[in-house]
Amino acid sequence: MSSKQQKPPYPLRMPDELKDQLKSAAQESGRSLNAEIVARLQESLAAPQEPRVELDEETEDYLLEKLLAKLVERRIMDRIEKEDGDESGE
Repeated sequence: MSSKQQKPPYPLRMPDELKDQLKSAAQESGRSLNAEIVARLQESLAAPQEPRVELDEETEDYLLEKLLAKLVERRIMDRIEKEDGDESGE
């Protein structure tokens, strides 16, 4: 008995449109629907994970400046609150 026959089936629900697209892709690649799904899943998991959004350098610099300004602002506010707390405790 081959390893393919030993694995229990896994029912997978998906939209009909997606299933039709996968069937077409399977036919084009000469694979069964199952083999197409497995190949695509393996390919997506083997691919290096890249950032979801690519930013140009100018936008990235702008966002980093905004983030840094916000962090500095929070640190200053924390110090002010701490100093106010120290003064009221004297």
